[in-house]
Amino acid sequence: MIENPPPPRRRGYDRAVDGEIAGMKKPIIPAGSWPALLREEYAAAYVGESSVQTFLARVGKMWPAPFIEQGTGKGKYRVWRKRDFDEIIDPESSEGDPEPL
Repeated sequence: MIENPPPPRRRGYDRAVDGEIAGMKKPIIPAGSWPALLREEYAAAYVGESSVQTFLARVGKMWPAPFIEQGTGKGKYRVWRKRDFDEIIDPESSEGDPEPL
């Protein structure tokens, strides 16, 4: 029986069945936790906005400016600190331990 040769590789990248690039895995956020730095998609979800566009429209008004912002266009990298959102959402919890009774 003649076996079919494997498909040719494109520029060193070989797409896996699930769409990931071979040898590269997506980071996994454990259920029930949030990373300390949030890209715009996670930041919008964390603060409960209905879309990324709505979230971005409120940045600088209701939500803080990004902690890090580099680049332009589609390659723009923006991240927000989760603790900055926590301070806005619940200022009392970010003030430290409460006074003893």
